[in-house]
Amino acid sequence: MTPRPYALLTELTYRCPLHCPYCSNPMATAAGAELNVSEWQRVFREAAELGVLQVGLSGGEPLVRRDLAEIVRGAREAKLYTNLITSGLGLDEPRARALREAGLDSVQLSFQSDEADLADEIAGARAHGRKLEAAAAVRAAGISLSLNVVIHRRNIDRLQQIITLAETLGTGRIELANVQFYGWAFRNRAALLPTREQVGRAREVAEMAKARLA
Repeated sequence: MTPRPYALLTELTYRCPLHCPYCSNPMATAAGAELNVSEWQRVFREAAELGVLQVGLSGGEPLVRRDLAEIVRGAREAKLYTNLITSGLGLDEPRARALREAGLDSVQLSFQSDEADLADEIAGARAHGRKLEAAAAVRAAGISLSLNVVIHRRNIDRLQQIITLAETLGTGRIELANVQFYGWAFRNRAALLPTREQVGRAREVAEMAKARLA
């Protein structure tokens, strides 16, 4: 059997209101680098022909695109499962409903920590409260919600509280992601790398949570 791709990750824009030190955005981007709706529709059709089943709509921050609902609709027309990967900034109840009506299946919402002050410090913006509001908007629109938290030296010791936050928000899934050390993350690696002891404690917390929530 010929191998085929089953998932496509799209970077709809490199614009973002946050300034996370582990950001995977390119450190320099060309002007006019964003594809328009018709170009994305072609990409989705070609991906489906290759056997792709689901598409992650990412960035940057995809919500800065005012045509996001049209992009989602294009993916749905290609019969792809759609997952919006977002900071949540700019996602209120009316927009969540519009995205749902366009065919959005799920939202993966990023958090920097469970604690507002620390989360905002990591994000470089007052964002934590707006993320909580976005989570509520997603749930109200009937969209599946998951959380993503990039784990590093600054937040790894709050892993238990972060997992509790995910439970409180009623998420179906939480992804504890490693920093990918290139671009901005490579430049900031000295401040991001956890100690071996921190990793050991966090592994115990994660394994206990997996057993409890299985």
